[in-house]
Amino acid sequence: MKDTYKSILYKSILFTLFFWQNCHSLSGTSFWINNQTPLELRLEPSFDWCNKAPDCRIMHGKHYAIHNKVAKPWCRTKVLKLDRYPPLRLKHIKFKIVVTPYLNGKRVGNSIILFQQLNLEGLNIRASVDDNILKLGFRETGWKQPDGRKIGIHTSWFDKLTDDNQGAQSVFDSVEYAFLPMYYPKASWDPNPKILRVLQYNVWMRSWPIFILEGQEERAKTIPGMITRTFKDYAPDIVCFNEVFEKKAKAAIIQAMKYEGYGYNTEVLNSGPEMRGGVSALWQAFRRYAAGVKSVKMTSGGVMIFSRWPIEKTAEMMFENHSGEDSAAQKGVLYVKINKKGKKYNIFATHTNAGSGKKTEVAVEEKYKHLFPQKPIKLNTRGRQELEMRRFIDAQNIPTTEPIIIAGDFNVNRRTLPRIPKKPWPLVPRAKDPKKQKWSIYDSYKRMIQTLDVKQPKSIGNEVTHDNFRNMLATGGWFDLEKHLNTPYEKRPEAGHYFDYVFYKKSHRNPIKSYNKVLVPKLNVPWVDGEVLSLFKKFPAFVAENRSQLKKHSGLTAKGKTLETRKRQYLFRTGHPDTGDATFHCYFPYRWEPSDHQPVLGYFDFTKSKQEVEIEKKIETKEKEIQKKKISKEEIEKLKKKTEEQKKQTEEKLKQLQQTKKTRESAIKRIEISAKGPTKATIKAKKEIVNLEKKIKNEKQQIKLLVKKIKTEQEKINKITKEIADLKSKTITLKTKLNQTKKGW
Repeated sequence: MKDTYKSILYKSILFTLFFWQNCHSLSGTSFWINNQTPLELRLEPSFDWCNKAPDCRIMHGKHYAIHNKVAKPWCRTKVLKLDRYPPLRLKHIKFKIVVTPYLNGKRVGNSIILFQQLNLEGLNIRASVDDNILKLGFRETGWKQPDGRKIGIHTSWFDKLTDDNQGAQSVFDSVEYAFLPMYYPKASWDPNPKILRVLQYNVWMRSWPIFILEGQEERAKTIPGMITRTFKDYAPDIVCFNEVFEKKAKAAIIQAMKYEGYGYNTEVLNSGPEMRGGVSALWQAFRRYAAGVKSVKMTSGGVMIFSRWPIEKTAEMMFENHSGEDSAAQKGVLYVKINKKGKKYNIFATHTNAGSGKKTEVAVEEKYKHLFPQKPIKLNTRGRQELEMRRFIDAQNIPTTEPIIIAGDFNVNRRTLPRIPKKPWPLVPRAKDPKKQKWSIYDSYKRMIQTLDVKQPKSIGNEVTHDNFRNMLATGGWFDLEKHLNTPYEKRPEAGHYFDYVFYKKSHRNPIKSYNKVLVPKLNVPWVDGEVLSLFKKFPAFVAENRSQLKKHSGLTAKGKTLETRKRQYLFRTGHPDTGDATFHCYFPYRWEPSDHQPVLGYFDFTKSKQEVEIEKKIETKEKEIQKKKISKEEIEKLKKKTEEQKKQTEEKLKQLQQTKKTRESAIKRIEISAKGPTKATIKAKKEIVNLEKKIKNEKQQIKLLVKKIKTEQEKINKITKEIADLKSKTITLKTKLNQTKKGW
């Protein structure tokens, strides 16, 4: 019995020590700098004062740890962690972090001070900027980005935003200072009807209940306001959304877009009554599957178009070709005709298959065979969808005088780098043999451009539209930021993908100026990442800062589900797969990214189309040629006139010579008759007549040459006259074509 008591006592002591040690490791507050700007922030943490009994020794490495003194651009950096273990009897601690902005090694603004005050008697945190504890939330810093946008700071802590001026109440709370570009005032719309701005945006609002806790409704309410306040000059005329699958998010985004001024919109692509999402969609899909339907559709196509200007016509189509998980969605193409102050624009929005799919032989119409030189024609799933899209666009019979804009998430990467990291991330499929590893190569992009007969405008702004480097939601930020921070994008492995485009069709009205601008917007109001939040709330003691710690607790269950599945998803979105370095990830639940894709603004200036400019250049060239021909004709006519005068003079000279010869012959004849024979004078006169005959012959030859020359010159004149007439005819044709091109514009 004594042994039993001793065993219980021994185990109790061990358990107490174990609990004591774990509390010590968990009862800490981490302070983070979330730098979502291109500036480098240099940090100087320091303690102002502390109040404890009677020996006050705050020791580095034991009571607190400084992790970083530099917050790199686009990085989320842990600055310091403070141990708040109650037995240390630290009642009050006040410290500060001095933040100074730098750009390319040069200081670009005044320093600001971040104050933290901890009252450990009630386990309460007070965080503020410039020691003004009563004014928390989003504030200006006085700094500016290189593009001129102001930078603000938002103070928040775990599970409690600071707008209500209340402190965090947990022994493992974290505080975050987010530095973000501030919004411009709400932009208006360009009144010029010949300029069109089209925004393509995959908003990542996947359907409940398959995808939950992704802040769909929260983001749907804030994205429209962000769109109209991201641009300094003019807001987009047209907004094309992808992945508007979630029902409540769709209702929220329609309401918010109307509030922002987009009074015209389509329904979601291929959204029949049975494609509304939610449990009913799952039930309908199950019934269709049970009835033997091969391709079960569980949701709509997710594409919506919002317009500032009236929509005159709409049409849609669903892809017949699909593969993988995209087979569950009714993806296709959505078409609208927009009337902007009398100018007609044709907009096509799409979202193609995420996976390329297997190549199969395709029957192609004669008019499209020239697009595919290889025989037999074999296309993957996405290639077949592009061909379907081309047929659908051509079937609309749109006049060539009207522009055609094609926007969407095409899932074709324009970047050409191989996607094979040195240490493959285990949750992403990889080929065993690196040489066989294939993905979206440039050939796919080239095929897409050729099939659709489109032109991509010059791309400016961010280098990619699915940015692993600047967007935490793209792949969770596990990309090695520190290693590749100063590496150019074109040399970074896994830095991101260029999936989203706004094209114009080459066969129709082309803009005189155009570009695609990839934006990196951040929300000024964060949304709560429910996945991280729920994971932290249910297992706060086991949300570790590296993979090895998570592996130890992968068997824990929550409501009958293992943590392993959620851990994998959680790691993929928020942690580095190998090191789990806290500098580059954390489990803070507030997100500033509106979506996992970057929006792309397509700008098109149709003041003069490319066709008009080309025709005008041709007309100008023809008119210059006509002018040159006229000058040449005048010169030849002058030369001909001179030749004719020369001929006339030669003929007169010949006439005189012939008259002289005749006179002398008559004189010789008279002399010889009177003298009854030749005399010395007649003999001499006869010799002169022979010379005159030679001269007469020469003059006749000269006249023949002059006549030939006149004839040649006349032929040249006739030829030039004909050329001028042809040029004038071509010029008239070009002017007619120009008028037809300008028709309606």
